[in-house]
Amino acid sequence: MRRIIIMLSAVAFLITCITGCGKETGAFGNENVNESAIYEQSENMNTEKEQIVLAMLFEDDELSNDADEILQKQIDKFNQAHSDYEIVIKEYRREEDMYDGNVTLLQREVVSGEGPDIINYRWDYNVAAVTGKYTVDLRQYIDNNPEIKENLFPNILDALSVEGGLYALPSTIRLNTLVGCKAEIGDIRRWDVETMLGIFEKSGKEYPLGHLNKLAVFDRIFCALTNEYVDWEKGTNSFDSDEFRSILEYADKFDLNYGDESWNGFGVKDYVVNGYIVADVFDTARIECEFQTEDVNYVGFPCHDGCGTIVEPGDNVMAISMSSKHKDQAWEFMKQLMSDEYQLDMAESFNLPITRSAMDKMLDKAKKVEYNGDEMVAKAMYQPDETYESFPIYSITDKQAEDLISLIESVDKSYSLNPKVDYVIYEEADAFFAGQQSIDQTIDNIENRVWLYISEKAAS
Repeated sequence: MRRIIIMLSAVAFLITCITGCGKETGAFGNENVNESAIYEQSENMNTEKEQIVLAMLFEDDELSNDADEILQKQIDKFNQAHSDYEIVIKEYRREEDMYDGNVTLLQREVVSGEGPDIINYRWDYNVAAVTGKYTVDLRQYIDNNPEIKENLFPNILDALSVEGGLYALPSTIRLNTLVGCKAEIGDIRRWDVETMLGIFEKSGKEYPLGHLNKLAVFDRIFCALTNEYVDWEKGTNSFDSDEFRSILEYADKFDLNYGDESWNGFGVKDYVVNGYIVADVFDTARIECEFQTEDVNYVGFPCHDGCGTIVEPGDNVMAISMSSKHKDQAWEFMKQLMSDEYQLDMAESFNLPITRSAMDKMLDKAKKVEYNGDEMVAKAMYQPDETYESFPIYSITDKQAEDLISLIESVDKSYSLNPKVDYVIYEEADAFFAGQQSIDQTIDNIENRVWLYISEKAAS
């Protein structure tokens, strides 16, 4: 499924667009939300077993989603297989602080020695949650398990590392990137802002990123670049750079609001690059179909070095608490989440597996044409233009499978949602685009407000 991120000024819309998180009633959620900050789920607990506490982070009134239901199956499996231990769930709900309430509470419990054993940051993990080493470096466990280590992508582990350690591991991943035709942008493997804008100008196309307004153009370029400008480890930011100014100035050239003109027939072939979330083994096929050529370039977002494609943690980002008294048992459960069974279940809902074995199985299946009687089964759909007419994809080619693996193996940067920081950036940018403040004031406001937030996090 193609996902185009269009950022408006409302925080709720930002979170919905970037994360794509659904809310459904399930095993974890309950429509009668407990008013306290924490709600403990005690159903099916066996008091004769030693309890391994799994913390689940929820928004105030959030219900469970499909990923939670899949995780529950693995919890049940673990509990049935162990006579001495069982995993119990403790829900941390954000009430007083929309963004940091449950994470801050967790950190305080860990420091006091009373924290849970396992933490599931779910879909809204950000590096600020583990900065300060509240959780265990998982590399020591991975290094001691050669089969697990060989089945993971080492570059993805490096991209997800913080302060030199891997303090959380997503069960699945997604890739965020910009894609263009090689005939348009060449075969460059990386570009900075200056190079990107130069190619846009040379193209002569009125809407190089698609028919977007000011804020959406800014978002299309910047949406995965927060970590390029915020150094969580050092507690600094660099929004006063010439590159960030250039992004604001370029976005300001477009319309403030969408016009009434018809865009029927306007498609990705009319763009220079388009933004994609790659979260399905059919996405490389879908991208080629939409650009109507196999000669596409996953150039990624503008960056200072390395690869411009960004890895995003998928659902169920897991960590072992530093205060856990059951670290080995917690790791045993995390290993279970790297099984093909779990990985393939998770990949059914807009996620890529983190293991090579599950990825290979998915790609092998995607290459095969399946039939229902005499009719081929459509496994995916694509939309080449803004008429929104969809066309089927029946299988993928060897090249498309290889492109996906190559793209995964090229990644060296990660992105994680931090709604508070993102809200500051987009709120100030929106005010600039509306003519309410100068670009200098906008940059100063962003830099100062983000610095204040980082400082408060460091002091908490």
